[in-house]
Amino acid sequence: MTTPLFYLRWAFRSLLRTPAFSLTVILTLGLGIGANTTVFSLMERRLLRAMNLPEPSRVMVVTEFKDVGFDNFSWPDYLDVEREVQSFSALAAVASGSVNLTGDGDPERVRSGRVTWRFFDVAGVRPFLGRAFTAEEGAQGGPKAVILTHGFWKRRFGADPSVVGRSIRLDGEDVPVAGVMPEGFRVPYQVGNSEVFVPLRLAPNQLDQRGSHFLGGLGRLKPGVDPKAAQQEVHGIIQRLAAAYPNNDAGYQGKVVSVQEEATRNARPVLFALMGAVLFVLLIACGNVANLLLARNAARERDISIRAALGAGRHQLVAQMLAEGALLALFGALAGLVLARYAMVGLLTLIPRSPMDGPALDGPMVAISLTTAFLSVFLFALLPAWQASRVNLEASLREGAKGTGHAQKRLRRALVTAEVALATTLLAGAGLMIRSLSVLQQVNPGFQSDRVLTAGIALPRTKYGTPQRQREFLDHLIHRAQQSPGVASVAAVDTLPLGGSTSTSTYLLDGQSGDGESPHTQVLEITPAFFETMGIPLLRGRAFQGQEGGVAVVSAAFANRHWPSQDPTGHRVSFNGSDGPWLSIVGVAGNVHTRRISEAPGPQLYLPMMNPDGGTLSFFTLTLRGEAAPEALTPGLKAALRELDPDLPLSQVRPMPALIEQDMSEYRAQGVLFGAFGLVALLLSAVGVYGVTSFLVAQRTREIGIRMALGAQIRDVLHLIISQGVRTLGLGLLLGLGTALLLGRLLQSQLYGVTAQDPVTHMLVLATLGLIGLMACLIPALRAARVDPAMALRSE
Repeated sequence: MTTPLFYLRWAFRSLLRTPAFSLTVILTLGLGIGANTTVFSLMERRLLRAMNLPEPSRVMVVTEFKDVGFDNFSWPDYLDVEREVQSFSALAAVASGSVNLTGDGDPERVRSGRVTWRFFDVAGVRPFLGRAFTAEEGAQGGPKAVILTHGFWKRRFGADPSVVGRSIRLDGEDVPVAGVMPEGFRVPYQVGNSEVFVPLRLAPNQLDQRGSHFLGGLGRLKPGVDPKAAQQEVHGIIQRLAAAYPNNDAGYQGKVVSVQEEATRNARPVLFALMGAVLFVLLIACGNVANLLLARNAARERDISIRAALGAGRHQLVAQMLAEGALLALFGALAGLVLARYAMVGLLTLIPRSPMDGPALDGPMVAISLTTAFLSVFLFALLPAWQASRVNLEASLREGAKGTGHAQKRLRRALVTAEVALATTLLAGAGLMIRSLSVLQQVNPGFQSDRVLTAGIALPRTKYGTPQRQREFLDHLIHRAQQSPGVASVAAVDTLPLGGSTSTSTYLLDGQSGDGESPHTQVLEITPAFFETMGIPLLRGRAFQGQEGGVAVVSAAFANRHWPSQDPTGHRVSFNGSDGPWLSIVGVAGNVHTRRISEAPGPQLYLPMMNPDGGTLSFFTLTLRGEAAPEALTPGLKAALRELDPDLPLSQVRPMPALIEQDMSEYRAQGVLFGAFGLVALLLSAVGVYGVTSFLVAQRTREIGIRMALGAQIRDVLHLIISQGVRTLGLGLLLGLGTALLLGRLLQSQLYGVTAQDPVTHMLVLATLGLIGLMACLIPALRAARVDPAMALRSE
C-alpha cells in the first residue's frame, strides 16, 4: 500500500533534480508567507496580546464624549455616574501622570497611573506582592500609598521583595509601597504605560468643575450584563446630567466600549489594511507558483501519461503533485519565518509607542507561518495537480505531441491577469499612503522647530506648595538657563504642542448670557517669551509682558470662530461664567498643531503662566531656542537645574524636531510597509508576466520558425508575442484599477490631504505597472524574434 511517506520521498527526489525550479518556488513562497506571518504576528500582538486580564471582554471603557478630543469625564460627572450606574460590579476613574522619584540613585521622573481605589477590582488582578489600595487611601486627602509595576520593581529595586512595606520618596514625600503587580499586568487605556500606580488626587479647583473633562473611566460588567444595556444606562445618566448642567455637559453622550476595542481603535484600520495587502501578496505569490507548476507539469506531461498508462490512478497522480506542493510550502514557510523574524525586529523599532514586547520569533509566529503555508498548498498546488491528473493518454504519448493545450494556456493567462489586478490594487494603496506622507511632510506645524530643545520639569507640592514659590523657581530657572552657552531664548509651557496631551475648557465671551452650551477651547499657559522661542507668529496685538494678569492671547482659529472680520483685541473671555474673572484679549497668534500634525488646529487660548493671580503650577515644559543644534543645550540646562535643586529630574529631554518625527512616524511606518509590499507585488507580477510569456514563446517555437520561414519579419513576431501579453496585462490593469477605486474607501481614514480616488496616484500606478509589464513581454519577444527557422524546425 502506498503511504504518504512514499509520496513525500518521491516529491523530495523530484525537487532535488530541478534545483533552480525548487529554489525559485521556495523564494517566491517565502516572500508571500513571510509578509503574511509578519503582519498577522503584528495583529496578534497588538490586538490580542495587548490584554492580559481575566475575562477581558467584561472590562469596559466607561466615559462621556462629545467631539474628537473631548471624550473624558469631569470629576463631578464621574461621581454621579458611579453613584447611579447598576451595570458594573466595579467602576474606577483613571488619569495619566508622573512623579519625581528621589533617594537612592539619580532622581528620575516616573510615569504614574492615577487611579481610584477600585481600579484593581475593575482589572480583576491583585498584586502578587502586598495588597491593593484601600478605600481610605482612595479618598481625597487620604493616606498615601504606591503600587509598583513588575518591570519597574525589577529595574529600580532589583526585584527586592522587602521593598513592600518600605517607603520610597515620591515628589519629596515618603510614600509606603503597598504592593507589586504581577509581570505582564497592563490595562491599555490612559494608564497603560504606567510604572507606578498612586491614588487619584485632585487639585481643589478640580473637585467641582464640571467643565473640566480630563478623567478616563473603567468598569467591569456584572456577570450576564450585555454591553449594549450598559451603554444605554450610562447614556441615560449622561443625558440627565446634560439637562441639569447645560453649560458644561450639553451635547455629551455616554460611551461604553471594551478596553480592547478602545486601545486598538486607531491601530485597527491600518492593521486590517495591511492584512489585505499581504493577502494580496500571498495570492500573487501563489499565482506565480501555480503558473510554474503548470509549466513544469506541461513539460513532463509525457512522463505523467506513462505513469497513468502503467496503472497510476487519478488520486495517486494528485497525491504526488500535492506532496510536491506540501514540501515546497514547508520550505517556503521556513524561508518566510526567517524573513518574518527579521521583519518583526524592524517593526518593533519602526512602529512608535508600540506595546509589543517579547522575542521577535515565538510560538504564535511559527504557528501563523505554518498555517499560512498549509493554506497556500491549496492555493497554488491543487489546481495544477488536478490539471495534471486529467491527461489525454493518446495525445500525450503520440510522438511529437506538445505538452500544453488551450485550456492550460487560458488558465495561465487568467492567473497572470489576476496577479496584475491584485498588484495594481496593492500598488494603488501603497501610492496613496506614500502620497499622503509626502503631503503631511509639507504641513507647517505653526512653529519653527529647528534649534528648539524641550524638557519636562515637575515641581512637588511638598517643596513648592505655593504659587509664589513655584513662580520664583520658574523665574530663576529661566534666568539661569538663559545665561547658558548657546541659548538664544527660553520659555515654558504647561502642555507642549505635539507633546502627547492637551488641556481643554469651556469659556464664555463678554456679551453672552451663559445660557445653553458653552464652547470648548484648548488652553495653554505660557511664559512671555514662548511665542519668540517657538517661532509662533503674532498676527495682531502683543505677547504677554512680565508677570501681568487678567490678559489672554487667542489663536487665529479662535478669533475666526467669533470675530471673523473684526479685531478681537479688547474683547474679554471668562472660564467661570459671568462671575469672571474676565480676561482681556491682547493679541492673536498663529494657529499651532497641538494634538497631531495630521489634525487641523483647533481654537487655542494662551494664558500667562507667571500670572500672580493664577493657580498652582505642578508640571511644565521648558523650551530653549539655541544658536546651533538643540542637543548642545542639554548640559547647560542640567547644570542650571542642579544649581537650583539637585533633587529635580529632567524628563523627556527632546529636540522639537524629534517630536515632529515621532508624531509622523506612524504615517511613515505605514508608508514604508505598504511601499515594501507594493514593490514585492510589482516584482512578483512582473515575474509572472515574464514567466508565462516565456513559456508560451517556448511552446510556439515551431510555429514561429514556420512563420519566419514563410517570410514573417521580426516586427511581425514581436507584434504576435507582445500583443498577447499586452492583452493579458491590459485586462489585469483595468480590473485592478476598478478594485483599487472600490477598496480605496477603506484607506480614506488613514490618508491626509489625498483622496482615495486620487487620479495622479492611479495614473502613475498604471503607467509603472504597464511599463514593467511591457518590458516583461518584450524580453521573451526579442528572444523569439532571434529564432533560427532551420533550427526551430529541426528541433521538432
